[in-house]
Formats: sequence, C-alpha cells, structure tokens
Amino acid sequence: MLRRFVDFLAKMGLAVRDDPPKVIDFATREWGPRQGDWMLSVETVPGRDKGDLPSLSVVLRNAGTSPRRITVPGWLHFYSLELRDGAGREIPMAPFGKTALQPSRRTERIEARLEPGGWTETMIPLGSFFNLRGLGGLRVSAKALVDEGKTLVSNTAAV
Repeated sequence: MLRRFVDFLAKMGLAVRDDPPKVIDFATREWGPRQGDWMLSVETVPGRDKGDLPSLSVVLRNAGTSPRRITVPGWLHFYSLELRDGAGREIPMAPFGKTALQPSRRTERIEARLEPGGWTETMIPLGSFFNLRGLGGLRVSAKALVDEGKTLVSNTAAV
C-alpha cells in the first residue's frame, strides 16, 4: 500500500524516487502528426500490481534540428485529455480530476528547453482523473497548445 502511495506521488511530480533513467523507444511508439518541430505521443502503462488502474505516458518531443524552448502552465494543465468509450461517448472526469485541473490551480509556469530529438514525459494516473472501474474498450488521446497557438494532437491509444 505504501509503495502505491509513493508511486502516486512520483507520478504527480510530488516526490522523487531513485528509479533508473527512463528510455523511450521512438521506433515502436505511435505519434500524432508533427506540428512544426513538435510531436506528441500517448501510451497507456499498466499498473504495477493486479487491480491497479493504468496511467498515461504523454511524451512531447522536439523533432526539429535546433533546440526549442517552451513555456507551459504546469504539465498537467498543458495537456488536455480526451477519453472515450467504444461507442464514442466522452468519459467524464472524476471529482479529483476536476479539482486538480481547475483554472485557479493554474499558477505554475514551467520553462523547458529540449535539444533536437529531446523529449519530456508526463505520467498521468488515469484512474485518479477519470472513473474507469467497470469500463472497457476505452480510447485516449491528448492535445497541447504549442508555438504561435498551434494545437498539437497525439495518437490515440487503447486503455
């Protein structure tokens, strides 16, 4: 139980763990369409223990040939997720997700510099942000607003 709590804090960026460096396999990962130098990808990550709900790995990549800077309103506010069931109906956010993403909580500004081919990953605990229990056949995608108001769209992943 304690491990799951520490994992949850780490996913939210509230705790630091001594995990090995993360490696992203760009060749096997699906990507949304390129917008300028940027690409966005989502991939579901199963929970560590049986019964754990999945998380979503969202990767922003600089696919250009020069370093890029981006300023975002905190990583959770930077991405907007769309979760739909097999019939195409949107899955509503859970109370925690609604609270966490309230505009009044959008106080943080983060500046990131990504070298050519560089990337940053955000892990979003889907089970905390959406009511997933008992649902199947779900599909998720992400969007982000980048340079000059361009909307970056990810691929769609099964949950």
